[in-house]
Amino acid sequence: MRNGRAICLGVLCVLFITSMVFAQSQSATETIIEKIGESERRVRDHVDAKVKDVETKISGIDTKVGTLSTDVAVNKTNIGNMQEDIRDLKGTVDRIWYGILGILGTLIVSIGGYFLKSWLQNRGKKDDVDAIDRLTEQITRLISAQAAIPETRDVPGHPEVPSVERLDKLTDDIRSIHHDE
Repeated sequence: MRNGRAICLGVLCVLFITSMVFAQSQSATETIIEKIGESERRVRDHVDAKVKDVETKISGIDTKVGTLSTDVAVNKTNIGNMQEDIRDLKGTVDRIWYGILGILGTLIVSIGGYFLKSWLQNRGKKDDVDAIDRLTEQITRLISAQAAIPETRDVPGHPEVPSVERLDKLTDDIRSIHHDE
């Protein structure tokens, strides 16, 4: 029996040691599981923080995209309004240009008509121009002669001074031409 007791005692020791090892290994397993859980929580918290940061950035980008879309729509409207204003301005400039051309054309036709009328009226009146030229020449000679020769002033019949009768005849010719018009 001694051997039976020793065997029992040995089996009990083995069971005790096994249970101790098993308890320690179970405790170590629980510690490892707790450490894994803590690490998992920290990773989750970190990932959640990063995800929230990314979601915040995405929300900011969505807001910016919405603002840009609004700005693009406003710019399209402004461009359309500018194109319409440019068309209106071009029409106004065209009307002004046509008005200027009309005024210039009317002016050219009026000037041409005036010259045509004066040409038609003066076609046979070349003598009028000659009479005016003769009068101008006689007056010029009279003035220069009187200015150059002090002795001939108020002396009728001097050869360098035209006679008063010739000047009177020339003046009468000009008056008669003037009354004919």
